[in-house]
Parts: sequence; C-alpha cells; structure tokens
Amino acid sequence: MRLAFDEIEEAVANTFSRILEREATAERAREAERNATGVDDQLWKMLVRAGALEVGIPTQSESGGLLLAAIVSEMIGAHIAPVPFSEIVSAQRLIARLEDENAGLLSEIASGARVITITVANGCNAAEPQLVPAGTIADATLVRATNAVWLHPRPGNVVKAETLDGGSSAFWTTTADGAQRLASADVAEQLWNRAEADVRVLTASELVGMAERAVAIAAEYARTRNQFGRLIGSYQGLSHPLADAVTAIEGARLLTRKAAWSVDTNDPEYEAIAAMAFVNAWEVSQKAVSHCLRVHGGYGFMSEYDIQLYYRRVKAAPLRIGSWPNEQSRTSNLIYGYGSRA
Repeated sequence: MRLAFDEIEEAVANTFSRILEREATAERAREAERNATGVDDQLWKMLVRAGALEVGIPTQSESGGLLLAAIVSEMIGAHIAPVPFSEIVSAQRLIARLEDENAGLLSEIASGARVITITVANGCNAAEPQLVPAGTIADATLVRATNAVWLHPRPGNVVKAETLDGGSSAFWTTTADGAQRLASADVAEQLWNRAEADVRVLTASELVGMAERAVAIAAEYARTRNQFGRLIGSYQGLSHPLADAVTAIEGARLLTRKAAWSVDTNDPEYEAIAAMAFVNAWEVSQKAVSHCLRVHGGYGFMSEYDIQLYYRRVKAAPLRIGSWPNEQSRTSNLIYGYGSRA
C-alpha cells in the first residue's frame, strides 16, 4: 500500500480543502441544523459543481476511486460540512458497476439533478418506517431485499429524523411498491457487499477527519484557558489523553486508507478490512471527542462552542450503518469466518 499521495490525490485534496476551508464554517453547520433538510444547499451545489461526486466513480467496471472519495470524506468530516457524501457516493459507485443502460442515471447523480442515497441497514420490505441517510433530500434510495438490489423512489410520507447530529436522515416507509429492480441473485450480492464496504470506509474517513479537528480545537483551548493560576494544558490529565488521541487517530487513518486501497484493488479480504476500519474509527473518534468535550469543561456542552458539533456528529455516525452492537458482531464474523455477515 502506498502512503504518500500521488499527483491526482494531491490535486483532489488541495481543491476540496480550499472550498471547505472557505465555505464549510461552524456557523453554516448550525444554520443547516435549523432548516428543514439538515443540508446546506448552497455548499452541496458547490461541491457537486466541483466534481465531488465524480471522484469516487470506479475507473474500471469493478474497482478504483474509493481512496479519492475517502480523501474528500475526511475533509468533509474535519469541517463538519452539512452535506451528505458517503451515502451518495456509495450509491453512485454501485450504479456505476451496473450495465450501460444506467449511464443516464449515473450522470444525473454526478450533476446533482437527482439525489440517490443508499440504505444499508434495512430492506425495502420492512413493515416499519426505516431511517434513510440523506432521506430529507434524496429522490430515491438503494436497498437490498429478497436477494435483489432495488431502487426505491421517495415516498410521500418522509419525516425528518431528530437525530443527535441534526443531519439529513429521514424516516421512509420502504415497501416494495414502485421499486425498480437493478440486480438479482449473485450479482446483487456482489454489488451490495461492495457498497456496504464503501459506506463503511467513507464513514470511517469522515470520523477520522472529525476526530482530528476536534483534538486541534481542544488543544488550542487548552493552550489559552487558565484555571487555578495555570494553563489547563499543563495538567497531565488533560494533555496526555490528547496526545494519545493524536496517535490513535493516525492509526485509524492508516487503517481506513488501507481499507479503501483493499476495495480499489479487489483484495479478497476487503469486506473484513472495511468493517474493521469503521469499528476502529468510531471507537477512536468517540473516545477522542469525549475527552475534547471534557477539556472544555462545562463550556463543552454549550451550543456556542464548536466542540459539541463534533461530539454529536461522531456519536450519531453509526446510525448510517445500523445497530452498533450488530456492527461489532458483523465485524467479528467477517474476521473469524463464522455466523452471519448481515
């Protein structure tokens, strides 16, 4: 695995770093939480025009592109940009692996004309309303049910979910009525396994970005806040866990990029590596942001301080995948080869 960025990766990183530094502010994240969709529509359109959704399209019919998308996802996390990305790119990558008759659908997604998300936690035959990532703005969602991949249109009874992160998830009634079958049997299984790996890798990358920026915020606060006549950063109980978090986050980044590389290169173990990357990134990031919140003391819980934005988003991230205990079980099953992978 190559650790340094190549010329294309460097260009992608520089391009989206500049956009997000300028546009994705904490104030705009707060504004998005208060609107009906949880999305900054202006920022979303800007990222689409800049080609954010196209960087993850596989370079071949089966592989490529995930590492580039992971780079963008990490930056989106660092800036807590109130836009859907992981779920949209993962849906687009699945469609890109289908036959040529879906080329028009793919171009609609890339241009922003149509928003298609993916729901990896549930099937379209569920009796109860299901939590759909980016469901407030999506025109359709990909789901898997009855050994097939379906494109399910937006129902009329969409209800924005009151999640901890104030994001764009919504409850949909995902019955099979009106759904379009995209793939069946073994093809559906292969497509869905890759899509699930994509979602986990991109979410892990976003978590790494959030955790790293949260530690930077906490470290800056510790360098300026005085308590008992001393800067709080001089107290080992605060400074040492921050140092530990830096090391753990770098390890999570390495595993996440290894997971992206494993998907891009068709590594036989890509599913297990992607699952490990997500579990590790969430554990590392939630521990990091929890300590960063404590560094701020009581201020950390106040809406005026940015650290609570990172804390809430990290805590809510597993909702895109499903139940956190189930995710841990699934990861162990993939690694040790027993039980269910669902």
